[in-house]
Amino acid sequence: MSRFSPSLWIQPRVRLIRVVIVALCAAAVLGRAPDASAGVRAAAVAPPATVDYHLDILFTQGPTAGNTLTGQVVGTRDGAGAIRATFAGATGLTGTVTGTLISGTAPMGAADTAVSLSVRGTVGAFTLNGHATGAAGSGAYGGTVTQSGLSAGSYLLTPEPIAASYQFAAKIRVGHRKGTTLSGTLTIASESSGRFDGALTLDDGAIYPATGQAPLGNLDVQLYVPGQGLIVGVAPKTVQIILGTTYAIYTGTFVGPSAGDGGAWSATPST
Repeated sequence: MSRFSPSLWIQPRVRLIRVVIVALCAAAVLGRAPDASAGVRAAAVAPPATVDYHLDILFTQGPTAGNTLTGQVVGTRDGAGAIRATFAGATGLTGTVTGTLISGTAPMGAADTAVSLSVRGTVGAFTLNGHATGAAGSGAYGGTVTQSGLSAGSYLLTPEPIAASYQFAAKIRVGHRKGTTLSGTLTIASESSGRFDGALTLDDGAIYPATGQAPLGNLDVQLYVPGQGLIVGVAPKTVQIILGTTYAIYTGTFVGPSAGDGGAWSATPST
């Protein structure tokens, strides 16, 4: 009769348990990996942003020397700086705009924004190369125009102003004109730097020219009141959600138009 050996019974089962554990670990890793990598890919891809520029070109060399070209460039720019847009000229000429508009910071704080755009269509065929230009934060670009590999002129690419309209209300609470109210529509066109121009059209039809800026979310406005003086107002931004839409509401104080005059004002986006 053979003698029972525990090791002969245990060893095969130990090997089986090890195989099962390894298989379970591999299945768990393979099951998680696709989800994790998909999450990384989704987080890394951002939707393209809409761009709207005004393009001015002055041709100084070649067969088009002395001519100018102006129009609008509207399209998208992705996170890598790739531009896909359409040019619509003031004279009806059109073209497809492709290339790159890449932003960055160079040593010593110098601008390191490269422009390389190709324009093709009824407008002709040319290339725009250059860098950021103008005041810091202006969003403007400039450089050279190339046709058939030869320098043909220069260009300026500037962001189109962003139009906005507000219901404006103000009341003078102190001063010579205490109790006077102003009500109307404030229409402005803002640059990328935040500076804006516009006008306040009162309910009685009077128009006051307006200028100002929107620093750090505030709204600073100057209204030129003909024959009376200048109204200078400052208002911080508050945010309200109305029917699921977010609106910026401005409520603040002002001085003017005469010395000693002052009061409160508000600007609510027009719907």
